[in-house]
Amino acid sequence: MHKKYPLLREDPVRNYFQHHKYSTTLQFVVLCELKIELSPKPGPKRYPDQLFFLQWLREAKGVTKIIKLTVDDRREPHRDEDIEQVVGGWDDSDPKKPGTNTAASFDVEILDWRKADLCPVTIKRAAPNVRELHLHWSGSNSVLFGWSDASCLASLPRLRKIHVHYTIVSCRGFPSY
Repeated sequence: MHKKYPLLREDPVRNYFQHHKYSTTLQFVVLCELKIELSPKPGPKRYPDQLFFLQWLREAKGVTKIIKLTVDDRREPHRDEDIEQVVGGWDDSDPKKPGTNTAASFDVEILDWRKADLCPVTIKRAAPNVRELHLHWSGSNSVLFGWSDASCLASLPRLRKIHVHYTIVSCRGFPSY
């Protein structure tokens, strides 16, 4: 069973961390499932969940590299485009400029995005320099074919190790590990 965290509010979170100094490289970032009540602000899309912290690390703290990134994204998985935007800096929201890289990608070396059957194109766009990858597989053979296609994971130049975790999807639709 997943631990349920209380709803956090953006302003107290920002105030708590405002004086913390961060290196541009973080050894590891682990983000559990949580919700954040955002303060109303105009501007680009902001995420009311664990992706908020990735945006904040890049924009407010200047983080550019994460050695190991683990994100629990099992209960209400994010869209592939959201992962590409927050981790890889991609933005497909403008139909006139699809696939625009709007921000520098986090340079992620080890990626453990705990979402069943994560799209290989999303992995390539979000973490092009990944060297170790944890894949969470629902048992679908088509997903294995996608991951093993020569133009997908095999084309990642630094990828050296892949861990495949078998995920059983429960009758409620939530993965159980």
